Amino acid sequence: MRIQTIVLCILFGVSACSNSSDSQTQDQLNSIRQINTALDAFARQEVSNSPETASRLGLRADTGTSDYNARLNDRSQAAFERTRLQRIEMLEYLSDIVLDDRSNRTAVTFETVRSVLETLVDISAFGHGQMSLGFVRPYAADQLTGAYIDLQDLLINRQLIRNQAEALAYISRAQGLAQAIDDDRRRLLADADAGILPPDFILSRMSDHARILSTVTVNEETGQISHPLLDTFANLTATLGGLPSEERLEMIDSLSVTLTADIIPAYERFIETLSMLKHRASPDPGLWTIRDGTTYYQAVLQFYTGQSISPERVHTDGLHIVTDLTKALDRALQDIGFKTGTVGERLSALSQQDNQVFPNTEEGRKLLLQDLQIRLQATQNLLSELFPDLPETSVTIAEVPDFLQVNAPGGYYAAAPADGSAPATFFIN
Repeated sequence: MRIQTIVLCILFGVSACSNSSDSQTQDQLNSIRQINTALDAFARQEVSNSPETASRLGLRADTGTSDYNARLNDRSQAAFERTRLQRIEMLEYLSDIVLDDRSNRTAVTFETVRSVLETLVDISAFGHGQMSLGFVRPYAADQLTGAYIDLQDLLINRQLIRNQAEALAYISRAQGLAQAIDDDRRRLLADADAGILPPDFILSRMSDHARILSTVTVNEETGQISHPLLDTFANLTATLGGLPSEERLEMIDSLSVTLTADIIPAYERFIETLSMLKHRASPDPGLWTIRDGTTYYQAVLQFYTGQSISPERVHTDGLHIVTDLTKALDRALQDIGFKTGTVGERLSALSQQDNQVFPNTEEGRKLLLQDLQIRLQATQNLLSELFPDLPETSVTIAEVPDFLQVNAPGGYYAAAPADGSAPATFFIN
């Protein structure tokens, strides 16, 4: 979220990012204005290329992104190359700006943006994968990301429907879902021909998840179909003011047709492609298995750490951290009576204790969420004692939606939208 926060700062009042004062010279003020103009252009370019990010961040319509809720990201290889060229041009534009004073807040923001943009341009030269201001992944889709997962999550969990226009935006995005899945599929195929292919077990997990996400049930009595995309739209528009009943039913019928005629067939093509690619894939995980994988990994390390750090250094540091944590766990386990066996064996034994396990039932999951919410509140109370200025955004804990549980990690964080319409959420699986 480091750059996304910067983008929000730019879009919702870049003057707040600067620290101009009466003591600054006219040259300094002109420099700040030049930087702000450049950052504003950069932010608007990125948001224009990623309307999905705009939706997830809750950007306001008055930021020049009024139609983003009705559009999806262009996932084609042509869009990948177009974005790369735009970022190269933007980097050249930013590089021409001379900073007279590197100590003020605006300059620091500018240097951060320029550094990340420079790394993104370097990584995009490899020509494959996914990349944004917040993450880089080597494949066009994998077991955690891709149009086949991300867009259902966006429409079901993030897309707001508060009026007729937003209902139409939901329909518009759903109509683009099949094209997005096909674009990912085509890029997976092209990348595979170039030696860029996820390991076979990842492809198997993707295929299993895609089958779940494309499952449609039919009511035997009424003949009506059910799918999370369709059910969500029907539920969100059931009591929507200003939307005539007949028009709502027409929208539901239109979405049903899109689902059965376009979206589900796109999933079937995607699954078929994954099955074919699995026979070509290696069983070994690791970027060293793909073309130029070692060089690519080095570039990714630069992106995430901001440093020219070697993979060997990361591995060595990781081993030291594991050693320190293992020693600390050993002492903690001994303190509570677990004194024999390896640390791993003792942790496993601890996890089987009755007071450490919630029943794998609906009631058990509710109890787990309640327990986590209590712990979250205790942590927030402690933070308020340690830090004088905390973000006003609240955080809640929720269960991972059913359709995402198969491949979702044990827990993950979703930032709050910028408009304050919802809290940040930590999802527990």
